[in-house]
Amino acid sequence: MTEESVEIKKKNEEFLKSPIGISLKYDKKICKIYFIILILLFFGVWYETTKVQKANIISIENENVIRSVARINIFSSFLSVERRESIGKMLTSNLNSEKLVDNINFNFFSIVNESIKEKKDDILSFSFNLIPDEKWEYFTKYVVFLDEGNCVNVKYTEYMTNEEIFKRLKSLIVDVLIDTHLIDILMKRETGKIINSKHLEYMSPKYQNRYIWDSTTLANRYNVQVIIIRDSLKRKRNNSFERDIEKALTKFGNKLSDSVKLSITVENLYGINIDNFLETDITGKKYLKIGSKVENLMSVIDQQLSGSLSIDPQLKLILLENSGNFVFINEHGDDENNVIAAGWGSLFSYTPSITLDNNSEEYANKLKDVTTFLFGSLKTLLGIHSDLLSVYQKTKVPLADWEIQKFKLRFYVDKVLSTIYNIKSTHALIEKVENMEISESVANKMNEAIYLLKKSLRDFEKTGTLKLDEISKAAELSEIVVSDPTLVSLLYFPSDQKIGVYLPIALPAVFPVILSIYSFYDDWKKKDK
Repeated sequence: MTEESVEIKKKNEEFLKSPIGISLKYDKKICKIYFIILILLFFGVWYETTKVQKANIISIENENVIRSVARINIFSSFLSVERRESIGKMLTSNLNSEKLVDNINFNFFSIVNESIKEKKDDILSFSFNLIPDEKWEYFTKYVVFLDEGNCVNVKYTEYMTNEEIFKRLKSLIVDVLIDTHLIDILMKRETGKIINSKHLEYMSPKYQNRYIWDSTTLANRYNVQVIIIRDSLKRKRNNSFERDIEKALTKFGNKLSDSVKLSITVENLYGINIDNFLETDITGKKYLKIGSKVENLMSVIDQQLSGSLSIDPQLKLILLENSGNFVFINEHGDDENNVIAAGWGSLFSYTPSITLDNNSEEYANKLKDVTTFLFGSLKTLLGIHSDLLSVYQKTKVPLADWEIQKFKLRFYVDKVLSTIYNIKSTHALIEKVENMEISESVANKMNEAIYLLKKSLRDFEKTGTLKLDEISKAAELSEIVVSDPTLVSLLYFPSDQKIGVYLPIALPAVFPVILSIYSFYDDWKKKDK
């Protein structure tokens, strides 16, 4: 070491011992601590803002098929036991060997009895009472009468073979009591197999409307608003009319309470002049053309109605009061008694009763016409309607037991498919987005929905019992999870975009730190030398 180097080192030591040197030494230590704290804070913030909580959601692999046992009851006081057993075996063998609907498997079994004594249970069952033509109590042109219970009266002749009777019973099960066409529409809706537009064009307007109605997802609850649009403030109101309507619809809704809940309200609406929407033909008959005119009327009604705080879907059953009755005209120029719009409601024109006597025949007939329309509208909007052959006749009771069972089956299938769709959509989203956050609350709801779904499918397969509480709860929970805002909080903030956000923030702070670290390192090397 030269004398010059020794002199420089000596002066440096003297400088560091001076007050300024001591202060500089402390400043360097403070800077080191500051930079360490800054680095720790940076990594802490980075970790907190990029960590993803992933609670576990169990998967479903084999829950794509709905299975169930189904009982076929064959009654008759006239047909021999041997023939009924033979028909029952043919029926169950044929139905079990065929695939009625994709992803739904029924395991049919038959029971033969002498008298009509239906078992009062909730198992999926189809009952038939075979009656010879000489004992047939209904019109001779009908071969089937669907009563208010769950048993269907079927006519046969002495010349009919077992195979002919079997075909008649099979047609009733497939086309009416189960309605495989409706179930197939639900399956295609959830699997994304939408009907070809060309096929839809070839359908008649009636079946086009039915396709729209049947493909609509069912809710657990509906607000049913019966709205009477009054054409005059001067006409005396009959409050009993509104009460009788509400009473009839409430009774109707109670029959469906095991599946769907209907909240009924009846109200009057003034200030809409129906004449503004009517047209008159050369004979002087007034009519309302189905199309833009009806859509405009529906828009005006929606504007006049006060908003609802309920999140449940609304069905508006509109009664258009008018002094001179008019008709609806469809696009083909045919008269229609009413208009039904899927997801919205229905419109019906009626002339109010002149008399205010609630016990009069006129009042009873008018109330019957109105309630019949309201019942029919609800059945169509909820998918309970049935297209029967001309040789089939059904009871005039608003809602028969076989219709309730059919609706329960449709409701069950609808909820199962909706739940599976929501669960699979959530799993697909989680797999697609690597930084998807799944909280314990969300995972618990989805896992509970999956548990209820599996339990419901397992019970339905073993017992054939249509228990709707569990599957309704599962569908509701899965819907809550799918629409949960926390599930998609980072959906549109992937890693490459994070770099673009953090880089401008981090560089101004990190660059001086890097330079300071290099300076400290350089001083440390010089000190060692």
